[in-house]
Amino acid sequence: MSLEESETTKRSVAPGDKEPSPVARRRLLRGWRLNALLFTATVFTTWAVGGLAYSATLLGILICHEMGHYLTARYFGVKASLPYFIPVPFALGTFGAVIKMDESIPNRRALVAIGASGPLAGLAVAIPLLFYGLSLSTVAPIAAPLPGLTEFGLVGILEGMSSGASKDGTVPLFFLEGNSILYWLAKSLVFEIPVDHDVWIHPVAFAAWIGLFVTALNMIPVGQLDGGHVAYGLFGDKANRLNNVVRGVLLGLGLTLWVGWLVWVVLISFILRASGGSHPPVRHPDKPLGPGMKLWGVIALLTLVLTFSPAPLREIRVTRQQALDLPKEVKEYANLCDEWIQWRYDLQEMPLRERLRADGPPECN
Repeated sequence: MSLEESETTKRSVAPGDKEPSPVARRRLLRGWRLNALLFTATVFTTWAVGGLAYSATLLGILICHEMGHYLTARYFGVKASLPYFIPVPFALGTFGAVIKMDESIPNRRALVAIGASGPLAGLAVAIPLLFYGLSLSTVAPIAAPLPGLTEFGLVGILEGMSSGASKDGTVPLFFLEGNSILYWLAKSLVFEIPVDHDVWIHPVAFAAWIGLFVTALNMIPVGQLDGGHVAYGLFGDKANRLNNVVRGVLLGLGLTLWVGWLVWVVLISFILRASGGSHPPVRHPDKPLGPGMKLWGVIALLTLVLTFSPAPLREIRVTRQQALDLPKEVKEYANLCDEWIQWRYDLQEMPLRERLRADGPPECN
């Protein structure tokens, strides 16, 4: 048999084979330079956005998440690429990472394992890093002089845009990260937090918080998200009934609590449309899942409950005088100064045409 015939035969082996062919390995490894380039770029963008500690923490969590998928896929004989990181020079510094799997999943057991391994691996790293980051953080007053903490839904944003400053003279001054059950428990274990106080978190803790948030996003049980893989592996075609339920819930949260959920409604709709409205079937759906893998899948879905924050961003709205009267330590943690505060409120009180021509913000020393 010639080499060419041998390779062709290997490519046509039954789908249940565990190991991909050498040709497939070479094809997948051929693009490692692009993976390395994207990862290097992501190191720079995350470092520029949040500093070295933030970059190292966030990338460490993302690497563990993606390698959990990669190694588990390879274990079950599913051809998978190395992670492709997505650098962005703003916001969080990255949109995360993805791996590409070149064939359908052999059975429900493999599907649950591959879907759950990434979030659980990332979470195993994020939790200790969260506690370490919280040990470097500080409790400070945030709300004693403030009228209240408001959410960041589309309805509230549109109301604010229509009036500039709100009717009571308040404007959003800064934002706080939302609490999931796991994040709230971690803060409560590390600190005794008085009323009208909160934790002003270190960059390591903030990157770990993002790790929890990314876990929740990935574990949403719909489409080909990690949670969608796990749900389909556990419940089969019945899991497709969750698609519209999830979109409805996220739509309501986007209107009332955090406008970013509307982006996820669009993204999930696109994913579902690309896959024909349902999760792709596995090749051998009748192979038993097994009690151990069922438990693994249930644990993975429970992480969604623990890490999900209905309002990941909340805004602090204050009047001009309340902003100026904020405690010194609050201004330091929020990088505020009186000159910047005056500029912020003057800008909001201008008509839109004047705002577009106004000078930029003053620098705080």
